[in-house]
Amino acid sequence: MQAQDAMTKEVITVAPQTLVGELARLLVQHRVNAIPVVADDGRLVGIVSQTDLGHRSETGTEKRRKWWLDLFADTDAGARQYLKTHGLKVEDIMTRISFFRGA
Repeated sequence: MQAQDAMTKEVITVAPQTLVGELARLLVQHRVNAIPVVADDGRLVGIVSQTDLGHRSETGTEKRRKWWLDLFADTDAGARQYLKTHGLKVEDIMTRISFFRGA
């Protein structure tokens, strides 16, 4: 068996500006666990999965920290976590992918 025998040939993708509600609809409609995120130029910029939707404010499932941890918390990390649980667009919750080119 070769990879081409098992791979998905018509991959569903979303743009970073796609709304989280539309993403959820696509995941259910196409029965997939994750969808690649591509920029307008077709470049892969991230991936978004059911796990990224797992802890959302609107469902009351966001992770809550103990109050005393806020005393020692990195404010940037706190802001990123808030955006992940309250963000409206895929770019707010996706896992970003970085590529490095050799010199």
